[in-house]
Amino acid sequence: NHARTGQAGDPHFLDEYDQHGRLDRMEQALRICTLWLWLDLRFPGVYGHVEEVIDLRGRLNDGIERQLKGKRPLWQRRGR
Repeated sequence: NHARTGQAGDPHFLDEYDQHGRLDRMEQALRICTLWLWLDLRFPGVYGHVEEVIDLRGRLNDGIERQLKGKRPLWQRRGR
């Protein structure tokens, strides 16, 4: 969209991800959020939706942290 119309459009990933998904999906969404925010800095006025993306990024970070804190370290799982 950016190349074709000069605007990025709505960030579709805002509805596709949340903080209650699988860890790998949350990490993927976090990378997408970071890329979106970087592109917004690189191309002012093209990407936008910064507040929504920052909110999702914060919720994803919380979800990832919650999942990682809930996991036992590998050395404990192997019965050592």
